[in-house]
Amino acid sequence: MGTDKAWLRLGEPTGPTLIEALLALLEPDYEPVRILAGESRVEPYVTLGVPVQPDLRPHSGPLGGIHTALSRAERDVVLVVACDLPFLTRDFLNGLLVLLSGYDAVVPRPGGVPVPVCAFYSKRCLPAIETRLDRGDLKAADFLDDLAVRWVEGHELARLDPMGTALFNLNTPEDVKRARRILSEGG
Repeated sequence: MGTDKAWLRLGEPTGPTLIEALLALLEPDYEPVRILAGESRVEPYVTLGVPVQPDLRPHSGPLGGIHTALSRAERDVVLVVACDLPFLTRDFLNGLLVLLSGYDAVVPRPGGVPVPVCAFYSKRCLPAIETRLDRGDLKAADFLDDLAVRWVEGHELARLDPMGTALFNLNTPEDVKRARRILSEGG
């Protein structure tokens, strides 16, 4: 993308950034909220008023972020959410959470593709993550093979996300344009 996506604004020029909108969505339902960032990226987030924690295992990507979240968690269940999901809703997240019972994780899987950066994880996941990190296997979706995962897909996913936009993420400038178009059309 060429820039830190967290600071993008989709709406009005003075509207919230992606990270500010996400924090507003998560608080107070999912407190305590923490921002996880690579060591070199911690400083800009300090102004947001929530704790910012560097990855315990630097340069380990999203899997390292999930590891850090679970390692530092005060609770047995952690919600991990990337900041580049501008259409995420509380209803969607609450719908995922109620499905976690009896599983290590609940993960959406639209079109058969796991979205490990919008999922709930139990602390029971830590050994599987640490094994993968120790081996240098950093692909976040791969460690899910080692867990009892409650997949959310198909009709069930459509029920939680009737507009089909909750998991729309911003990876390219074209995605940003599309997101702005969705917003302007009231979606």
